[in-house]
Amino acid sequence: MRCTLEIWQLYTPEMTQATARRSKLWRILGLVGCLALVAAGCSSSGDDAVDAESASTTSVTDEESEPSTAPTSIATPTPTVPASDAPATTVAETPANAGAPGIGDDRYPLAGNGGYDVASYGLDLTWDQPSAFLDAIATISLTTTEPLEAFNLDLIGMEVGSVSVDGTEAPFTRDGQELTVSLPDLAPADSTLEVAVTYSGTPGSMNNGIAEIGWRFDGTTVVALGEPDGAAYWYPVNDHPSDKASYRFTVTAASELTVAANGTAE
Repeated sequence: MRCTLEIWQLYTPEMTQATARRSKLWRILGLVGCLALVAAGCSSSGDDAVDAESASTTSVTDEESEPSTAPTSIATPTPTVPASDAPATTVAETPANAGAPGIGDDRYPLAGNGGYDVASYGLDLTWDQPSAFLDAIATISLTTTEPLEAFNLDLIGMEVGSVSVDGTEAPFTRDGQELTVSLPDLAPADSTLEVAVTYSGTPGSMNNGIAEIGWRFDGTTVVALGEPDGAAYWYPVNDHPSDKASYRFTVTAASELTVAANGTAE
């Protein structure tokens, strides 16, 4: 079975920025997605629940909508990243024409990245609940907006096994939350690239002063809440609400779990 849910983000001139921000925070998928793995027997809301005998697939399309132009200033949060899964930071010289390490938000200078626009994310997730371990492949379709020799993705914690660009293995480095991928040749502006990142680990989360965002696991239930900048705790992403993209999830989990997400299962 296959269906598609269109997600709309509506703002009116009469809405305050605080109201608009709360509206964004509670969008379950939108830009950065929300995924729930719920123990069998827990209540769920009708069509949003999908039994996961071995795997379930959810397709979601996010409509292009105007981002909030003045994000609320909040205190810098302290992230929670499992120590065992935080890779040693690799500091390397950033290649020329790598794009900016942030999308240009003054309040969140490292959120998102410059030099490209993402069209879609395909996330193939295998979740082992007893060990709280995620094994995953992210396939990202993007278009360069300037000539690039490399580009950055946001990823916090997790261990990267490999990166490929258009099917060819690509070298990469880690520096804090920046995953820098080098291209074999200069990609002109308006180049379309397909990037695949294989990664694994125990995802983390943080409290941003409004809500706990990222991969929230309490021992029985996972809620993945990404906006405004928590998606990087569980997959490589251009982590800023201004870069809209569509999402497709393929989730493999134990049969006693239920997978729920916006969109429609296949």
